[in-house]
Amino acid sequence: MVYWRPDFASAQQIVLAQPYRRDVWRQSARPARKCIESLAQLLRQYHPICLLTPQTVSYDDIWMRDILPLWYQEDSGQWRGLLMEFDGWGDVQQTIEQDSQLPEQLFAEHLYPVSKLIGEGGMLTHNGAVALMGLAALKSRQPELTEKQLSRRVEQNLAGLEVYFFDGKLSADETSGHMDNLALFIAEDVLLYCTTDDQVHPDYATCQKLAHTVAQLPQTITKVALPLPLPQQPMEQDRAGIISDSNSLVRDMTLPICCSYTNLIATDKIIVVPQFDLPTDQHALEIIQHHAGGRKVLSHPARELVLGGGGLHCVSHQVPADIPLPVI
Repeated sequence: MVYWRPDFASAQQIVLAQPYRRDVWRQSARPARKCIESLAQLLRQYHPICLLTPQTVSYDDIWMRDILPLWYQEDSGQWRGLLMEFDGWGDVQQTIEQDSQLPEQLFAEHLYPVSKLIGEGGMLTHNGAVALMGLAALKSRQPELTEKQLSRRVEQNLAGLEVYFFDGKLSADETSGHMDNLALFIAEDVLLYCTTDDQVHPDYATCQKLAHTVAQLPQTITKVALPLPLPQQPMEQDRAGIISDSNSLVRDMTLPICCSYTNLIATDKIIVVPQFDLPTDQHALEIIQHHAGGRKVLSHPARELVLGGGGLHCVSHQVPADIPLPVI
């Protein structure tokens, strides 16, 4: 029997990485580094933290959730890391060689590569038994496969998880439909998901469709709706000093910002909720506090991260505490 380890499992350590890319992060990544260092300081009060730096480990960018493996435990008690093939979010980012090699650098003896499945960790959320997976993102990575073929391949690789698929994406999501921007398990019996009652919101139809999919999950799971902000438009200073590169997405004033409260960090001790300097920040925080199950609910600024295309969940990766990590 395979045990799939959810984000909120006990005895964990968290991997983060310092940003440095000038084609992604403004002002030579200084504001983004400050954000990550602040996040590491907050998390370190509750969990061991491994903060990677480009001076000590080779990587391309900071999206640890997407490039590091999904963890499961075999009957023997041995931890294995299920690793999908990484293609830079469907060529949104083409400089990915170091990211593709990072799992091997960190977890070589634990890795179990997935056969013929391209994807990222942010594509799904699970509670150890039930998984919700972004079909739109999967299809964009494997256009040659039918939905039935994709479904079969996913279920073979995620044996032991009951997989539900959602075919949709937020309009400002650069990943073509990562689940952590749409919904996230924060406990075995609690799922957060995005919603809006604004019929002119560009993601209104997607949220309606998402609510229908979420309703199909087992009744033992409490489904908690969170407000979904409108896609935000960057200001001039948000793109200051970015040096565009032909190998990556151009981050200019026309590229909207995806702000989602489901893109958070949930552990067995704390829940860290993103804050975007928006009127809905406090309301989202209060909703999550009501469903935290006794855990401490904290907030942390995340606007600097979404300027680069991801959120708190995207930059973090939980690892079982008994797997050795490098001392950085």
